[in-house]
Order: sequence, then C-alpha cells, then structure tokens
Amino acid sequence: MQCSKKISGYQLSLLIFTFIVSTLILSVPGIMVSFAKQNAWLSVLPASLTGIANIWVMTALSKRYPGQSIIQYASSICGKWAGKLLGFYFTYYLFFFISSTVNEHAGFLNTVLLPNTPSLVLMMSMLIWCGLAVLAGIEAIARCNEVIVLIIVILLIPIFLFSLRDVEPARLTPVMAEGLMPVLKGAVVPSAWMSQFFFLGWLLPFLNGKPQTIRTNLLWALGELFY
Repeated sequence: MQCSKKISGYQLSLLIFTFIVSTLILSVPGIMVSFAKQNAWLSVLPASLTGIANIWVMTALSKRYPGQSIIQYASSICGKWAGKLLGFYFTYYLFFFISSTVNEHAGFLNTVLLPNTPSLVLMMSMLIWCGLAVLAGIEAIARCNEVIVLIIVILLIPIFLFSLRDVEPARLTPVMAEGLMPVLKGAVVPSAWMSQFFFLGWLLPFLNGKPQTIRTNLLWALGELFY
C-alpha cells in the first residue's frame, strides 16, 4: 500500500493534540486537584512551559537536520556510539510509553463499556488496528485523525455546556492560600504529559513545509489541550 508520506502543519498539530488529549483527560485533572486543590487551574501555567520548550527545541533541531528523525541526528550530535545508545533509549521509551497508554485505554474500556471482556483482548485489538493504520502510512493516519478530532470536539461541547450549570466560581478561592508550592506540585504530572511534544522528533521529517512555520499551529494545539 503506497501513499504520500507528507502531512501539513495543520494535520501535524491535530495529531499531537489527539495523541496527548486521549490520555490527558483520563487521569491528569484529578491528580492536579489532589495537589493544588482549588488552585489546580493555576498549575496549567507552569505545565505549559514544558510544552513550549519541547516545541521550540524539536522544531529547531528539525530545521538544523532537515529530513532526519531524532534517532538519525542523535548520532550527529552525540557521536556514533553515544547516538546509538541514545537511540536505543528513545526506542525503549516509546515501547514503554505505548504499552502504558494501551493498558490505560484497555482499563478505561473495561470500566466504562466492556467490563466482562479480558484486557488482553482489548489491548490486542487496539494494537492490530494501530498496526494496520501504520501500514497505510502517515498521511492516512493524519486524514483519519481529522475526523477523530471532529468527533472529539462534538462530544466534548455538550459535556462542557451541561456542566456550566454546576459552575461555582467561589470554589476557586482563596487563590494560593497555601503558597506557590501546591501549584507547582500540581503542575508536575501535566508537565510530563506536555513532554509528549518530544514525539515531534519522529513526526517533523514528514512535514510538508519548514519546521519553523509549524510552531504557531503547535502552540495552538498546546493551548487547546488546556482549554
């Protein structure tokens, strides 16, 4: 199966958005509240700095090493053997992260939709479908993701609107009554999720355009994650 291996900046930003938000909304808000309590919304600000730093570094490296993935230019930066060791670590990190994500989604499906279905069946099903998508190519994934993002937005808007009746602004006070430390603790976990912009190191070589021109779209995606 052959297809174009280039995607637009808009498609790339949507891919990153879907990639992060699919796990971000499952557990991160509750963890933020457990540390920062009513000031959890302030934890968004320091957490966003991690995403901004990742966007800037990844696009700068892609500009310096055009057409290369992070595995390829790691050897140019660190040397042959150090680069290979770093590439092995990146590969291990990808394997660990994907395994964790698939397990998390299987647990969610077990809890909400399919309580009697073995987790292994759910995980294998997801991995098979993902494998078929990879065989179709990056452009096919990006085009399908445009539809997925639309579905996500359509489903989230009613949830947001119906929750407005329960809004109590008084619960946001007192602001920083216990100082800055709880806010920073609440920012640690979402910062880890924002570090997923690091995966741009694998996606930017497929960008149809210059890496520096994508920064605005990626910052928009970052803003939408916290919105």
